[in-house]
Amino acid sequence: MKEFLVYTGVSILATQLVFGSIILLIGSHMMNFYEKITFHKPDGIGKKLYNIIIAILFGAGYFLYDKLYKFHWILRKSLFAAVILIFVMIHAILVQFFEGMGY
Repeated sequence: MKEFLVYTGVSILATQLVFGSIILLIGSHMMNFYEKITFHKPDGIGKKLYNIIIAILFGAGYFLYDKLYKFHWILRKSLFAAVILIFVMIHAILVQFFEGMGY
């Protein structure tokens, strides 16, 4: 069971990293895609649960890039590249940590 949780956590981080990298390459298109696949003002529990799952899988890149929208596009891309680099470091540290624990 512990291995399943470790692999799930690492997979979620990897998904966040990939989606964030794609946002870095084609920013506004992926921002529009994220807005299209989520419900605005969901009315039912199913739609709310769906939004939570999408936010867990893809949300970090979207929300961070959205916060950087106030900057010029070159600065925004540079700052978001730094965010992606931090994601990579966190991912590598967690993978090494879990491997050191024997998982």
